[in-house]
Amino acid sequence: MSKGDTPEQPTVAREEDLAPTDEVNVEYLQALLRSRARLELEFRGQRLEIHPAQRVFVVGRGEEADLRIDVPTVSRNHARFVFRNGKFVLIDSSRNGTFVRPEGGDEVCLMEQEEFPLSGTGVIGLGELTTSGSDLLIFYTCTPEEG
Repeated sequence: MSKGDTPEQPTVAREEDLAPTDEVNVEYLQALLRSRARLELEFRGQRLEIHPAQRVFVVGRGEEADLRIDVPTVSRNHARFVFRNGKFVLIDSSRNGTFVRPEGGDEVCLMEQEEFPLSGTGVIGLGELTTSGSDLLIFYTCTPEEG
């Protein structure tokens, strides 16, 4: 822009040109708030409780993470927990993978946005096996809706 030019004014979109927003389903939101389902996480003696009404719970190295784990093998937004269709779901968002081992089950490795529905109790490793014995493991307990 040269010295005599005036800056371009931003154009204001007409209402009909704006993208529609999703309608809020009030009954659904009320059901989430009344839900008795819970996901408890335990990390290094710290206990955190996640409720269905929370949109997303992030675990990672980044400043914005709900559970911050500042080690090089953990991505900034390593994994997230969401409540969907009556279940808590773990979603990997990392480069090093997220390992999950439900109690009495086999270990599963999640990579590149893979998801795992959580139930009962188990252990989660961020970028490391759940059998590593590391103090970076996250233990979880899911309490179902009817719980």
